Amino acid sequence: MEEESIVWTSKERGRMYDGTLIVVTTVSLSFLIVWVFLRRTSPRFFLRKCFAPKWGIPLFVFHRLTIHSPKDLFVPTIEESSGWFRWFFYLLWTDEETEIFNNYGGFESVLYLTWLRYSSILWTVLTAVSLCLVLPLNATAGGRPSNLDSMRSTMINIKQESNRMWVHLSVVYLVSALVYYFCHLYMQKVSYYKRLEFLLKNRPRSHAIMVSDIPFEIRSEPLLRRTFEEIYRSQNIAHVIMAPDVPHIRKMQEARKKSSERLSIISDRLSRRGSSWNSHRNEFLSRLSIQVQKMEFGVENEQKKFERKLEENEAECNQPVAFVVFSFMPAALMALETIHDGELRGMTVRPAPEGNDIVWEHLGIKKNARRLRTAFSFILLLGLFFSWIVPMSIVIDTANMEDLPKFLYERRHVISRLNLKYLGIFTGFLPALIFIITITILPHLIRVVHNFSRPKLRSHLDSKIFRTFYYFLVLQLATVILFGTSLREIRDVYHRPAGIIDMMNRRLPDSSSFFCHLILLSIASSVVQFVDLQRFLCVKIRGLYYKTHYQLAKLSIPSSFSFAPHMAYQSFIFSVGLIFCTYNPVVSLFTAIYFGFNWISSKHQLVFFHTPAYEGYNVTRSLMRSVLTGLMMYQGFMFAVFFQQKFSPGIASLPLILVDLLLFFLTFRKIGKDSYPPLLIPSSGGDGLAEVKDTYTDPAMKEPREYDAIVNRELVFPNSEPSRPRAINVSQV
Repeated sequence: MEEESIVWTSKERGRMYDGTLIVVTTVSLSFLIVWVFLRRTSPRFFLRKCFAPKWGIPLFVFHRLTIHSPKDLFVPTIEESSGWFRWFFYLLWTDEETEIFNNYGGFESVLYLTWLRYSSILWTVLTAVSLCLVLPLNATAGGRPSNLDSMRSTMINIKQESNRMWVHLSVVYLVSALVYYFCHLYMQKVSYYKRLEFLLKNRPRSHAIMVSDIPFEIRSEPLLRRTFEEIYRSQNIAHVIMAPDVPHIRKMQEARKKSSERLSIISDRLSRRGSSWNSHRNEFLSRLSIQVQKMEFGVENEQKKFERKLEENEAECNQPVAFVVFSFMPAALMALETIHDGELRGMTVRPAPEGNDIVWEHLGIKKNARRLRTAFSFILLLGLFFSWIVPMSIVIDTANMEDLPKFLYERRHVISRLNLKYLGIFTGFLPALIFIITITILPHLIRVVHNFSRPKLRSHLDSKIFRTFYYFLVLQLATVILFGTSLREIRDVYHRPAGIIDMMNRRLPDSSSFFCHLILLSIASSVVQFVDLQRFLCVKIRGLYYKTHYQLAKLSIPSSFSFAPHMAYQSFIFSVGLIFCTYNPVVSLFTAIYFGFNWISSKHQLVFFHTPAYEGYNVTRSLMRSVLTGLMMYQGFMFAVFFQQKFSPGIASLPLILVDLLLFFLTFRKIGKDSYPPLLIPSSGGDGLAEVKDTYTDPAMKEPREYDAIVNRELVFPNSEPSRPRAINVSQV
């Protein structure tokens, strides 16, 4: 009997999404209903946590518990957050700039929300374009009525004499123009924020605070670090170091310089007058002796004053200052607003001084070792990439609804009787779930590999994770989805290179079904992360074992999380939507829903919770490049389809790719190069302060032993490493 594959109509193919839609809708609504009910019954848990000025411990922004002070910038209030849905309307009409800036969200948080908002609007427009233009074209294009599939592109069936190809070409131009306008609006927002350069200068310095008047009980690096980790959580503290008070050291130097200049002037006067003693010895002997005695007495007084001054400064310099380097700049800003009490009472917390007032140094490894580690990290990433291709190809090919009936031909009667929504769960929902679970592990592996090369600031590391994770997924898409890894397809392409376009035309529409299930499941995953019931249950259960309000308050503080994996995955979904927006218009609809919900959930997280975020423009260029990369892939695939069918439409689509390449390289100049300094810490003495000490020459004292003894005793930090790299100034970074 001749083998035949089961032909799926558009109605049957659409029913395969029913199972995934039912699961996603049920899970999302269940979590949202429970979450809204918990917001109603326990509003304090869902409000941003702050540091109350009386106890110095985290308390809730709640009128009956919080003692207000002029430095309490934490909003919203309990009235604005209570009720069943009042928080939702407050969230919609809240300005991100005023809310998040005042609550230490950082510029990057606002840019991230702006990108999500513009993306949701863009995909709403692209969905309208797909439903109004692409879908009717696909439904009326070539093909038999029995094999008609209105949900997938049929451009591969368009003959050379067909005029519909020019309509599809106009759709490609329209989609490209909308994405270009999206990039223009986003870059306008970036340019607006870049005018606010007062927080962008000396980025490493903006991570640090300077603490003085430290109590004697915690005047050591481990004790002070432990104290700050208890308040600001351990993952927010990057480094704590004790150092002498550099301004006081320089005051001593200035005082010594002035005294030395006075001694030099007196010595010159004495030498000039002493040269005339032989000729006028008898005449001026008595007068000079009296004057010399007065001058010597004045010199002695100057020396005594200087010694008293040194003793006074010595007492001040014996109280070192501490520099606390935070992983996030918003956490450092929050520390400046905190009113300390208890062990930290009386301490003075100020921003870190300018680059000219403090010496910073690298906390890293040697250059040769760093190069070897970087090369080894790159080899690990390549091995991770190639080892990931085979399981991902198996998972994604399972969702290929064209090959599934051929693979299960002997059981075709069972398949034909099976409800299509259950078949969609096995061929779409489960592979997408496996895909999401596997890529959830990826950012952690990438973080370990990148962190192996050298220590970095958190923002630098997250930016590298963002780029690596995004391009990892995109290259997997190009390798697995488009070209496949089976030996049969590779052999066919080898013997018939012209078959690459045919294979791409076959696999692109088939693979779009998998990504429809993937985007639907990503929506449910975003809902689960947004509700965050796990933290609520953990706090309630663990709260039974804690007695003090301090321990309960510490448990309820939202921990800081990195936007890098979320942004990389969202950029990947953005690129997937662009690639399949013409092949399968349903992808555009699901992508619009995905970005709309992520905008609401991310804004809620940043407005109602205190979450330390990025502090600069570390991922802005990477975001733009991810958008342009997805657009170039979409235009490249359409160019291949057009060029295979007809020469003129293929050439007409080529300028779009050239424009993308131009914009891709213009991001360097428009946004600027990303400044990723290594982890910088304040220098504890040694080379940096030795250079400061040698800024002038003492003309009166050739060997200032007393001065050197005092300075060396204060500048040499006991716990400093003997082989540290050469100190550099932060203004030179």
